[in-house]
Amino acid sequence: MGNFLTYINLDSEGFYNAYLEDTKSADPRDQTRISEMIIGYLTHLKGEISETTKRPLGYAKRRDALAAIRRFIATNAMDVNLDGNSKRIRDLLRRTQTDKMKPSKEQVAQLISISPNYRLKAMIAMVKDTYLRLDDLVEVRYGDIKQGLESVDGFGYFPTTIGKTKQKVFVIFGFEATKYLKLWVNELRKTRTIDDTTKIFTTVQNYGGKKEGRDLTAAIASQLINNQIKKLGLKGQISENGLRYFYNSQLESVLNKNILSLLEGKMIGDSSAHYSKHDLNELLEIYKRNYNVLMVESTQDRKVDIKIASVVGNFARDKGVSEDKIKQLMDLIDVGTMTLEQFQNEMSKEMSETQKTKKDKVMVIDEKDIENHLNHGWEFVGLTPSGKCIIKKSF
Repeated sequence: MGNFLTYINLDSEGFYNAYLEDTKSADPRDQTRISEMIIGYLTHLKGEISETTKRPLGYAKRRDALAAIRRFIATNAMDVNLDGNSKRIRDLLRRTQTDKMKPSKEQVAQLISISPNYRLKAMIAMVKDTYLRLDDLVEVRYGDIKQGLESVDGFGYFPTTIGKTKQKVFVIFGFEATKYLKLWVNELRKTRTIDDTTKIFTTVQNYGGKKEGRDLTAAIASQLINNQIKKLGLKGQISENGLRYFYNSQLESVLNKNILSLLEGKMIGDSSAHYSKHDLNELLEIYKRNYNVLMVESTQDRKVDIKIASVVGNFARDKGVSEDKIKQLMDLIDVGTMTLEQFQNEMSKEMSETQKTKKDKVMVIDEKDIENHLNHGWEFVGLTPSGKCIIKKSF
């Protein structure tokens, strides 16, 4: 009640006297002035930022504030009619997207880090990368994510239907989700055969003699994620559903509402055709350009990856891989759209292909000439019985 009085710049006596004056006024507008003050205060609270959390105040703050004002009105027998504004008040008390508990980047990273298996890590990474509800997440199949797992840059997409309305949508996910999906799929392959129809988030244990385990439900998925939240001591501060709103709040800061709505599946037409004025390829590029706001892994770890990649690149250069190819892949890992594992795999392929097209030239030279040849890319192989040097060079 004290904060309300500060907002209207009156003390409790002044507020009561203002009420008495309004009841005596012949102007109908004065009869509603008190209720307008209250609605104005609730509107103010809806946009207020907490000094401690630096986030918008939750609906509970507005609810408690209204309850305190109602108690004051009842205690002082004030005849203030708020029922006529019941719809406006309900709208102000309703939970909004900004009220829902959204984790920070650091908290999402911690959730992934402490999760005890790759399945749970992949689930958390997928929700924060895609805005998928858990009901839709547990229905994801291997055929949906296969393209992303095989892509060079680690970005993937798949058509599906989501939500109660079964809207058609392309789900786009980034390389942080891809990394954990790969690790989980490799783990899953040890216990069962996987094809395109296999639901990814299944158990690996045997149930009733079935080696393939059983599918995960949204309720169990929610419980598993909330268990990790509890372990972090964040129960009541963030929620598993907040992972979806992490996605929304992060991209909201860099994208316009229409693009964000398309990515979230809110304005979708025929998923096999196009998204309004933006086709899938355009949306994929927009998502890639702004993926850094969804990344939660340590930038320090990425710096280490870049250093390692640079060493691998130098080695590949010595093996004949073109400078353009090395630069192209280094650019991908530098901006964070390729993992170190993907970079190393690509470099291995390039070096393998380069070696296939190379032919070695072998020469026998005097020992006095060896240093000059080594300086020009020749490699020492051995000595002949007469003491001459055998060298080779790939062309």
